[in-house]
Amino acid sequence: MNFDVDSLKVLRERTGAGMMDCRKALVQADGEIEAAQALIREWGLNEVEKRAQRKTSEGCVAVARRDGRIALAALACETDFVARNQAFIDLAKTLADRAIDSFNVGSDPGLTADLGRRMKENIVLKGIALLEVGEGDLSDYYVHGDGKIAAAVKAAPRISIQDSARAMAAIHDLCLQVAAKKPLYGTSAEVPKEVLSAKEADYRTEMESDPKLAGKPQAMIQGILAGRMEKWLSESCLLEQWFIKADKLTVGQYLAGIVASGGPELEALEFRRLAIGDD
Repeated sequence: MNFDVDSLKVLRERTGAGMMDCRKALVQADGEIEAAQALIREWGLNEVEKRAQRKTSEGCVAVARRDGRIALAALACETDFVARNQAFIDLAKTLADRAIDSFNVGSDPGLTADLGRRMKENIVLKGIALLEVGEGDLSDYYVHGDGKIAAAVKAAPRISIQDSARAMAAIHDLCLQVAAKKPLYGTSAEVPKEVLSAKEADYRTEMESDPKLAGKPQAMIQGILAGRMEKWLSESCLLEQWFIKADKLTVGQYLAGIVASGGPELEALEFRRLAIGDD
């Protein structure tokens, strides 16, 4: 035998082909894994590549919390049946926990290949999100009922001991807000200039091709553009979104109201969100 057991294992993980087919390919390839993989592909036996073409719209987002970090891991699959399988759920939890120690957890395809082979589905790590929680920060996370959406929020509040419960309640509300409304930024001031410029250019292109706006005064065009940009910012920035628990308040106004009534002020706000089906 001109190959070792490790080579056989690697080839099976990469291709999902049967043990005997992998052995045959390695023998013909004189133990060279890349050449053996090419033979498996040539023979039409590369199940991993075939599965990789299939849509992954089901799955779950797992959360791990320890050592001053909160990690989210979005693991996707093809069917709800597999998404509800305990082995799949456990793998998502393992990936989230490993992300606490190493953010590069997704760089090893072997983490999902074995389960994909056993379940005969395309199983993909869609994303990892990590939130560093410093000393004195307060944080919380929320996983939506079906497990497909998770959000984590941290803040460095100015609080006294008696304010901590109120601060935690506010942070939990922000978790719900982030999960439901998927903001991209905290405030409009945080949006990079290049992002604003690209969004404005997109809107200008749309408006130039809109026959209803043909021949309209430039002042009117600018006003419409400004309105669209304002709407996009109000949807994309957390503190400028309408608060889900009081639709006549923005999130910023909700937090300001807490301060005005003698409650804690939340500073240095950060959040993370992952969801299955967002891509």
